[in-house]
Amino acid sequence: MFNHYLYLFKNKTYTKVISESFWSICTHIVMGALSLLILWLLTSYFSKEEFGIYIYLTFIVGFFGVFALSGADKELILDIANKKDGSYMYLFFKKFLFSLLGSVIFFILAFIWYLKDSFEVSFYLLLFGIIFPFINTFSLYHSFYTGKRAFFILFKLASVREILFLIVVLFTISFKTSFLFFFVLSVLVFLFFDAISFFRSLKFVESKKIEKNSLKNSLSFTGINTIPKILNFVDEIIMGTFLGMTALASYRVALLFPGEIKNLSGVISSVLISRFVSNFSKINLIKILFFSFIINVLLVVFLIFIVGFLIKMIFPSYIDIIYLSQIAFISGIFIFPSTVLNTFLDAKRKFVDLTKVVLSVSILKFLGFLILIPWFGLLGAIIVIILDDIIQFIILFYLVFKNNFKN
Repeated sequence: MFNHYLYLFKNKTYTKVISESFWSICTHIVMGALSLLILWLLTSYFSKEEFGIYIYLTFIVGFFGVFALSGADKELILDIANKKDGSYMYLFFKKFLFSLLGSVIFFILAFIWYLKDSFEVSFYLLLFGIIFPFINTFSLYHSFYTGKRAFFILFKLASVREILFLIVVLFTISFKTSFLFFFVLSVLVFLFFDAISFFRSLKFVESKKIEKNSLKNSLSFTGINTIPKILNFVDEIIMGTFLGMTALASYRVALLFPGEIKNLSGVISSVLISRFVSNFSKINLIKILFFSFIINVLLVVFLIFIVGFLIKMIFPSYIDIIYLSQIAFISGIFIFPSTVLNTFLDAKRKFVDLTKVVLSVSILKFLGFLILIPWFGLLGAIIVIILDDIIQFIILFYLVFKNNFKN
């Protein structure tokens, strides 16, 4: 057995996989640590009400991303993995054109707020309308580097990006600016950084080949992404309406550490997707699922024991939601296996199956929020999240193996 593992270590292909995984994990660790520090600063500086509004605004801008051909990001990873580098600029311009629709919506909202004599809000909405197409297109470099498996470059870029955000937060606290000014400033800083990163990435383009179905596939992925974003947007409205912005802030902190498991699952997706596309060796899907589940459970158990200490130390004003955070970890037990299955369907472009998963889970989550939040508050929201993730794994497992897919 030792000789077998020694062979895998010496084998360049497996060594490359280990290297990719290492730098991808480092990226998530650095981003997680800096995000935690930033969140601590924000929750210490802003009131729960202001922090809840900030989360709400962030979600709205993210929701408008559905008008920016959001599926192009995933399609680009697959195209680059297939050596179709020409799709990079092709999808960039297509994504920019689709983003103009989002700009129109921002302009309409700006006009509405102008009529209400809210000139500051109107100005910020107008500004977002102008920069919106660039926000969504310049960030494509992340998908390009993922397709190239350039995880060390992504590690450096992600680290610098989070450090810049930290500087913005410290600036906000030092000069006691409003949360609305902070929100706009952070978006502008990210835009500037993403623009530089995008133009620097162009020197790594190796061919002009374009995937002929690139736009069609992007639209399919976009459709799949749009369904949960619309329903999640409604979910946020439900929570904000019934529980208020303070509860929204508590909900965000309660799901912070359980959410890190989902963020870490991005390592699995980033490393596996290009391997699935190129049919790397003979991947044993069952074995991958088994090991991902074991690691997942061990990580969840460990975090359940320490999350109380972390919240007391970092977010003392939120100690009343420790038990909610511990309960929320139950939802993370199937995150890694679900990511493996979802990545497999992504790589094989099984759009019909992906749509079934997204539609089923999103509708169940929406109905769960609508029924349980008015009765059980934040606990009801956590219960819905747990059931949602378990059901998602069951559906994914069934869809992947029902036709005995060969990988």
